[in-house]
Amino acid sequence: MPYWEARRRAPVYAERAMVATSHLLASQTAWRLLQAGGSAVDAAIGAALTQCVVEPQSVGLGGDAFALIAEAGKLPVRAYNGSGAAPQGFDLEAARRAAQDGRIPRTSAQAVTLPAAIDAFSALHAAYGKLLWDALFEDAIAYAEAGFIVAQRVAHDWAGEAGLPGMDLRFRTHYLPDGQAPKAGARMAFPKLAKTLRQVARLGRDGFYEGWIAEDLCATLNQQGGAHQPEDFARVEGEWVEPISASIAGHQVFQCPPNGQGIAALMMMQALSQQESLTSPEGQVAQLAVARQVYALRDRYLADGMPREQIDQLLSVGLAQQIRGLELGSDLLASGPPLLAGPDTVYITVVDEARLTVSLMASLFHPFGSTLMGEASGVVLHSRGNGFSLDPEHPNCAAPGKRPLHTIIPALAADEAGRLRYAFGVMGGQYQPQGQAQVLLAMLREGLDPQRALDLPRLHWNPILQRIEVEPGIDADRLAKQIPGYNLHPIDALGGGQVIEIREDAVLVGGSDARKDGAVLGL
Repeated sequence: MPYWEARRRAPVYAERAMVATSHLLASQTAWRLLQAGGSAVDAAIGAALTQCVVEPQSVGLGGDAFALIAEAGKLPVRAYNGSGAAPQGFDLEAARRAAQDGRIPRTSAQAVTLPAAIDAFSALHAAYGKLLWDALFEDAIAYAEAGFIVAQRVAHDWAGEAGLPGMDLRFRTHYLPDGQAPKAGARMAFPKLAKTLRQVARLGRDGFYEGWIAEDLCATLNQQGGAHQPEDFARVEGEWVEPISASIAGHQVFQCPPNGQGIAALMMMQALSQQESLTSPEGQVAQLAVARQVYALRDRYLADGMPREQIDQLLSVGLAQQIRGLELGSDLLASGPPLLAGPDTVYITVVDEARLTVSLMASLFHPFGSTLMGEASGVVLHSRGNGFSLDPEHPNCAAPGKRPLHTIIPALAADEAGRLRYAFGVMGGQYQPQGQAQVLLAMLREGLDPQRALDLPRLHWNPILQRIEVEPGIDADRLAKQIPGYNLHPIDALGGGQVIEIREDAVLVGGSDARKDGAVLGL
C-alpha cells in the first residue's frame, strides 16, 4: 500500500509564523527565508523555486502561477494572475489541423503558452519582498547544482510519465537517465537549470524573458512548429486583478477570477454549504451531483476575459439553490467540451509574524508539462494550451494573445468581521474545486482541524471520463447501491493540499496532505 494512503499526521500549532508546502525541502527553504528576515512572500517564492528543482513533474520555471495576498491578517485580499497567453503568431486553423481528439496535443509546441511564473514571482517580490531577489534562489541553485534526493511521491509521479508518447528527446536525456525515472532515494542534479537559475537570480525577470534563455526556448519551440518569438517572451506580463468571492457558512471565500476555475470552487461551496456532512452517504452523493453540474457549467462558460455580469450570474444564490436541488442523474444545466487537466501542481501557503499571508499555486499543468525543454537552459515548458477549446464558437477558444482556462486555484477565507481565517489550496487538476469544497466545509461545518479535514477520504466526479473516482476509505459498495448505474473507479490518491488556519486567539494551525511529500513548519 502506498504510504500516502495511511494518513496519520497530526496538526501543527504555532504562534509566530508558519509555512506549509507539498515538499519538505521547500518548507525548509521557506522557513530559512523567514528566519533570515524575509516576508511570507519571500518565503513562498523561495519555496516555489526549490520545488521547480526537487518536484520537477509538478512545477517549473516554464510554467504559470497564481496568488492571493492579505496583509496584517485582514481584508482586503489582492490577487495576482501569473498566466501567459498564446503567442501573437498562433494559428487556430493550423492547430485544428494538428489536433488529436479535438484538442491541442500536450507535447506539441502549440500547447505552450508563454510561461509567466517568473514574472509573477518578480511582481509579488516587488510588492511585498524584504530580502534581495537573489537570496530567494540560493536553495534552488544549490539543489540543481549539487543534487537532491528524490522523494517518495515525486518518484511515483515521475515514473508515471516515463512511457509518455511524443516525449521530447532532450527531456528524456536529462530527466530519464538510462531511460528510466529515478527511484525514491536516488540523487538527481540539473546543472543546466542551475545556470538558468543563476542568470535569473542575477538579472531578475528580464534575465528569463530576454537574452539567451528566451532565445533558447524560442528555438526549441520553433523546431517543433511553434510560432513563439523573442518579442512574445519580452512582453510577458501578469496582472493584479480583483478577486472574486462568495459567502460560505459565515465566511467570505476568495478566489482568483477567470481565466482560473476558482469560480467553480465557489459554486460548489455555495451549493453544498447547507449539507451537514460531505462525508456521510448523503453528503457523498450530494458532492457528486453538485460537482457534475458545476463542472459542466465551467466547461461551457469559463474563459479569459469572462464578463463580470456572467461571473455574478454563476455566483448567484438562485443558481446555487437550483444546483443544490438536482440529483446526480438530472439533466445538465449546460454542457461543453471538458477541460483537460493534469494532476500535478504545487500549493504553498505562508503566514509571517506580521500576518502577511500568501496563498500561491504554480504548475506545469500535466506532469512535466509538454516535456519540451530548452537545450541550453534546461527549462521544461508547460502545456497550458492543451486547456484551450478549438471550437471558434466557444468562449475558451484558442487565439493569439489569449490565456487558456486554468485549473490552479489558491484560496483565502475571512470571517464576518473581516479577519483572515484560512489560507488553503487543494491540488489535483480537475479535482481542485471539489477538493476545496470538501476540505473547507469540513472545517467550517464540521469543526475539523486542517489536518483532519485534509485526511478525509475523497471521491470525485471526473468530467472527462464521466466516472466516479473513490479513494480507499470510501465505502464503494454502499455508495454503488445509492447510485446504481454509475461506474465507480478505485484510485490511490486524489490531489493533495495544505491549510493554515489563523484562529481568533492568533494561534496558527497547519495541515499538509499526506498524499504528498510535504510538511508544515511553525515557530
